[in-house]
Amino acid sequence: MGKIKLAILCLLFIAGGTAFFFFNAEPAPELRALRSAYLAHQEVLKRDPQNPALLYNEAWYLIQLAQEKDALKALNQALKKAPQNPKYLYTRAWLYQRLQQAERAQHDLATASRHAWVPDTLNEQLRLYTLKGEAEKGLKLVQRELSKSLTPATELLFWQMKYQQQLGQTDAALKSLNTLSESQGDLPPDLQYHLNTQKAELLARSQDYPQAVATLKQALALKSTSETPARAQALEQQYLEWQRYTDPQANLLALEAALKASPRDKALHYLRLDTLLEAKAMDTVRPLLIEARNAAPEDATLWCLQARYQWDTQMPEAAAISLQEAQKRASTPAAKTCVARERLRQLSSGPSPEAALRYWQQPDTPRASLYPALQHPDFKSLRKALPVTP
Repeated sequence: MGKIKLAILCLLFIAGGTAFFFFNAEPAPELRALRSAYLAHQEVLKRDPQNPALLYNEAWYLIQLAQEKDALKALNQALKKAPQNPKYLYTRAWLYQRLQQAERAQHDLATASRHAWVPDTLNEQLRLYTLKGEAEKGLKLVQRELSKSLTPATELLFWQMKYQQQLGQTDAALKSLNTLSESQGDLPPDLQYHLNTQKAELLARSQDYPQAVATLKQALALKSTSETPARAQALEQQYLEWQRYTDPQANLLALEAALKASPRDKALHYLRLDTLLEAKAMDTVRPLLIEARNAAPEDATLWCLQARYQWDTQMPEAAAISLQEAQKRASTPAAKTCVARERLRQLSSGPSPEAALRYWQQPDTPRASLYPALQHPDFKSLRKALPVTP
């Protein structure tokens, strides 16, 4: 595969398919040396600092360099000079989405849509469909373009996979991703990392958690140079959370290393207790749970883990009381997920298993976070009653 095509694919994965927003579909070769190109651009900008197109280019470079707040400042300056430019508005809407400012993003989308604008390239059109949440239109366009060639373009395979994923077509998305990976031959470690993290997510959606864990482990071993620290930490946490259910003994070893590196990380301590419970290491977990409960008697997650311990040691009445105490105090997503999981466990084993399904179907049940836990035999009857894809 050519170096430019490879660079395009790397950036598509790194930025979730949207960082090349409304710019050249195929960037100039000098952009491979992004920082050098950015320095050259800044010299041009100094000579014409009020030029909205150059300010927009400034924002583009800053986005590539992961300086999104600075990119927003440049975009705001561009829009002061060209307030009705739909391309600029759509780009700022995307940036607001990245910065989790949903209301501002929606406002820019609404404003931009009032202006007639036709994307110049296929890639611009596909990115616009992604931004506007029109995955069905995007997939239809991609598949029409793919049908025109016996050697599908890398970018089109990527977009097909992304749209299929958004539409919940998990098996089809996995097939597209495998085709994409197989078509590239030997890949740079950073690109292989992004392919593997994407594949792990799709495998998890199809509830193949053992394979998702193995694939994510391969990705984490590659040590991406382009991943943000926050995203890398989130993937490490995801790996440990999945592995707690697929291989608790291996997870305990991994947690031991993680806790040495971050001994004050409360989430890791919760996860260790929970993994010990999954491993049925009751003699080990009991003193640790007592110590933690004494240190933080109002902690909702610890109340919840106590309920799990009591349930597994044949104390169902005590488990129900502890879970009620946990529910009273649960305010974080992690605590609420723990409470929901243990509630489902108790209902699944109760006199009316249908109650577990009714609880699962309640709108405030965190279903996406609970699917990995359903591998446990306690949830066998509930698992059979549920659709395959989260």
